[in-house]
Amino acid sequence: MVAWRAWVGAAALGVALAPSPGSAAEASDWKQVLAKDLVKVQGATMVIEAYEVCTTDEASLQLHLRSQAPKDGGISRDNFVAFTVMARLAAESELGEVACKEVEAPIGEVDVRISIHMTREGFRREYRDRRTGETDASTVLWSDVFAP
Repeated sequence: MVAWRAWVGAAALGVALAPSPGSAAEASDWKQVLAKDLVKVQGATMVIEAYEVCTTDEASLQLHLRSQAPKDGGISRDNFVAFTVMARLAAESELGEVACKEVEAPIGEVDVRISIHMTREGFRREYRDRRTGETDASTVLWSDVFAP
């Protein structure tokens, strides 16, 4: 699993806000990609949800990422997006050498689910791989993420 401080540090490299390279939306119309809101507000909660089909030379799988944070919970919308995209990139890198394309909805059952819950105190990340039965969860305080 990813070392959280390592993926949080990746934000400084400026990788954060682009859609997955090669996504269907990116290929069809970049203006639509730029105009699309990444964050949906559902009641008092900000939500980002993404589905991807990732392929290697040998196999393919579907990835579902869902991230949420309180709309008025001490996390700015910008930081919510940045940390969610970093988690998405980290999840893709954990899968090894893959090419991922975003899709609008799952095609059948999803193979890998990543859930992120952010609050003003920290975040919890849960990883579930249906194919292998692997599950992993970790809770991290923001004070530890930004510690010197």
